Amino acid sequence: MTSKNTIVCDFPRRKMKLKDEDIELIFWDPSGQDRYMPQMMPTYYKRANAAIFLFDITKKSSFDRIEYFYQNVQKNLNVYDIPGQINQILVGNKIDSEDQREVNKIEAEVRKI
Repeated sequence: MTSKNTIVCDFPRRKMKLKDEDIELIFWDPSGQDRYMPQMMPTYYKRANAAIFLFDITKKSSFDRIEYFYQNVQKNLNVYDIPGQINQILVGNKIDSEDQREVNKIEAEVRKI
C-alpha cells in the first residue's frame, strides 16, 4: 500500500452497518498544513460525533502536534453547540515501518486524549 499527500483537505467516506443501523463515516483529513488551519478547522467540527487524532510513528513532529489539534477540538466543541464530550481516540499509523519509529510506544500509550 502506498500513501499519498493530502492537499488542503481530503474526505474519504465509508458506509457500513453497525448494530443493524446503516451509518456513514466521513473522515476529514486537514493535512496538517498550518496555513489553512485557523480558517478551516472549525468547519470540521460541525455535527462531529468523534475525533480521531492520527500521527505518524516515524515522525515525532506529527505526534508533538497532537496537543494543538486536541486543544482546538476542545475549544470548538462549544462553538458549535456540541453537547458534552465527543468520542476521541489517538491512533499511530505506519506501524509497518517499525524500524523507522520515532515515537516510543509507551509515550503514545500514556498520551491522554
